[in-house]
Amino acid sequence: GLLGLAQLRGLDVSRAEIDRAVRSGFLRPVARGLYAIAGSPDTREQRRRAAVLDAGADAALSHAAAAHHWKMWRRSPPLEVVRSRGRAIERPTLAVVHRVRDLRPEHVLEVEGLRVTTPARTVMDLAATMPLGLVARALDRAWGQRLLTLGALGAVLAEVRTRGRRGVRTVETLLDERIGHTPAESSLEYRFADIARRFGLGPLRRQVDVVGDDGWIGRVDFLHERLPLAVFIDGDAWHRAITQKAADDLETQRLRAAGIDVVRVSELEVLYDERVVVRRMRAASEPLAA
Repeated sequence: GLLGLAQLRGLDVSRAEIDRAVRSGFLRPVARGLYAIAGSPDTREQRRRAAVLDAGADAALSHAAAAHHWKMWRRSPPLEVVRSRGRAIERPTLAVVHRVRDLRPEHVLEVEGLRVTTPARTVMDLAATMPLGLVARALDRAWGQRLLTLGALGAVLAEVRTRGRRGVRTVETLLDERIGHTPAESSLEYRFADIARRFGLGPLRRQVDVVGDDGWIGRVDFLHERLPLAVFIDGDAWHRAITQKAADDLETQRLRAAGIDVVRVSELEVLYDERVVVRRMRAASEPLAA
């Protein structure tokens, strides 16, 4: 539903005809040289596209706005775009514009007509503007959803690394912490990992295959790195089934027989009652530590 002045001129539409279309209500000015067709819905998607078009030919949705597009960021943030420094265009008015020297073509994807920074580049940009904790959450969501690999993030880091470049140390720290670990396979696992980190319930490893004297016992959601303690997060959609509950009970028995204590927390507890999660974890881990 958007038309740029260059597109209209390319269709041999004169300035006078554009002005008449605006006065008649057929076109609605959105920014300098950018119009919306009457009747097109004023949606978040249209506003994102307008912001990118307003910022220039090589611009792309970026930073927290790109993170929200990739579902790495939960709350809807202000519009932000990135573009190469030095391109002479009118001052954009629809978004916060980051002018950089290291935006490469491979750092941008076009998704249904919208130019947006790749998940790896998005994390790199967030690291330059956001606190470490927020960047870590965005990275873990992207990593857990298989939107990026640590290798892809490392490649972007190598491409943009320069002396004084903001975000480099943050990304180096995040990569060092995650090398050798497995990403969370669900938002519930990410939420639990966040609770464990904030309340000092770890260190924990994700998605670990446990083997006993009689062979493979099962794959646990989290395994404590210092204590014989396994954690399962039971999603309501799956673990309420009678047959699955019986399988869960058998798995718990086999782990305990192998000397590994088990904590099970429900989806609702992880999402809405972290105090219960913390209390149950401490009740299990403190005797083991003693």
